Amino acid sequence: MQTTVETLEEQIFSLSSVDRSRLLDNVVRSLDEDKNISAEWLKVTLRRSEELRTGKVQGIPLERVLAELEADDA
Repeated sequence: MQTTVETLEEQIFSLSSVDRSRLLDNVVRSLDEDKNISAEWLKVTLRRSEELRTGKVQGIPLERVLAELEADDA
């Protein structure tokens, strides 16, 4: 059975203020973790972009990548 937001809200508001606070801290912390992951992906993206720009690595045309993926599925 899928829990709806309304059901979750009901359950949350029935908690003590201490438990609600703890829950809120955990939710906010999880959002911060998402920001850390995004920051890491940004670093990778910038590094890869620089590698392409300087010629350190060669890009692969999208058409070739898609063709290879389709061939693997066959």
